[in-house]
Amino acid sequence: GEGGEGGGERQLAEAQESPGAAKKSTKPGSSWFGSKSKGASGGKDATDSGEASMNAFQNTSVPKNFNDMFMFNAAVMGFGASTWMLEVLGSFDAIVSNAANSYRLQEECDVLSLRLAKYKEAVALSQYKSVMLASLRSLVKDWGSMHEVSWTWLWENVERIL
Repeated sequence: GEGGEGGGERQLAEAQESPGAAKKSTKPGSSWFGSKSKGASGGKDATDSGEASMNAFQNTSVPKNFNDMFMFNAAVMGFGASTWMLEVLGSFDAIVSNAANSYRLQEECDVLSLRLAKYKEAVALSQYKSVMLASLRSLVKDWGSMHEVSWTWLWENVERIL
């Protein structure tokens, strides 16, 4: 399903309720790509597949915050089933916010390490890095080599600590 088996969506919602995290903008009855399509005939469901496809295309919206863009890119890149990424995503705001404080960064990474230890599946932090960079490139209009170097440096330090 979208966003994993229910538990993943709950974890994402909990992660977004942390201080400083962006709030998820999707409403009940909507999906990653906007509202569910309705036909032109008085709000009834579209029965013609061409009409439904056109309505779905017109309702397409691009994710505008990091969490939504990350989930979108993870699915597109084939990492949608990697539930451990939700744990990292939930801790990412605290990690970035405390990057300048080495003791606090260590503490955040320790907590994340404990959270990741409960997963049976292999945790490949390089996959998170790929999705993270793709998401940041999509959201930052003036992305350049200094951005790339800076975010790569941060993530390599986090990987080393973990």
